[in-house]
Amino acid sequence: MRFGPLAFPALLLLLAAPIGEAHGSAITHVQPFTIGVPPKENASFSIEFEEGVLRADWVILFNAVARNNSVQLTLRDLTGIAAFWELPADENTHYLSGRIKRTEAHGLTLYNPGPNPANVTLYYDASCNCAGKPIPPDVPNGAVIFNVDVLERDIMRTEFPEPSALKLRVSHALRVNDTSQWPKDFRILKVSEAPNGEKNGKPAHVFDWTADRTGRFYFFVEAIAYDASKFDPSLGEIAMLAVYVEPSNAKVGTADAPAPSVVVAALAVLGVAFLTGGRRNR
Repeated sequence: MRFGPLAFPALLLLLAAPIGEAHGSAITHVQPFTIGVPPKENASFSIEFEEGVLRADWVILFNAVARNNSVQLTLRDLTGIAAFWELPADENTHYLSGRIKRTEAHGLTLYNPGPNPANVTLYYDASCNCAGKPIPPDVPNGAVIFNVDVLERDIMRTEFPEPSALKLRVSHALRVNDTSQWPKDFRILKVSEAPNGEKNGKPAHVFDWTADRTGRFYFFVEAIAYDASKFDPSLGEIAMLAVYVEPSNAKVGTADAPAPSVVVAALAVLGVAFLTGGRRNR
């Protein structure tokens, strides 16, 4: 997938929308919106990417803030409940993530179990190896996810230039549990709290790393600071460049495989240790 800089168009909320009829009118990714949910009531709508339905094995991430009352979020596919989260009414941004199990239409339902009207601001993203995407300033300290598929021993350079309106924290991670809740279901390999290089004239978070296995690695990108003076919504699509994250991934080499002699020597040492231990136990 590749995405160009996006404006945030007017959104059509589909209250109680049938999931199977979502295409063409669903709310798409990184499109923030705010909705009020009355006490003991639901608000439901369909969600999908520009290219169509959500796809199996994506990691989906909701960036959400609740006010006045806590809210329950239920992600559903055509078979039923796919994921469930509790969103506290503490006015902080919460990262609610999970794994998409099936390539098909999905919907999200917000339920307010409390006595007061709830107000929710959120947007969602899903992991992709894409050219870039914005972190909407509408949700404080929002985040997006990127991934890259590599082969064992690939030597990689991954760079994240900082957009002009954002300061970033970038976490390099490996998923260790299919439920894909961030961060507990990921092994964090490295965290970059500040730029350590430069890319295209911008300060950049640079990761030089070697894959220890064949598979998918993730980069979780958080906006830890926002400079409102650098973002002018009246500029439309041009304004998005100030919050647009554009990573680059490049394979720069292949690490040498362990020499056969080294492997044989290691096995020999293990064998001697085993035999010695066996004699001592007689």
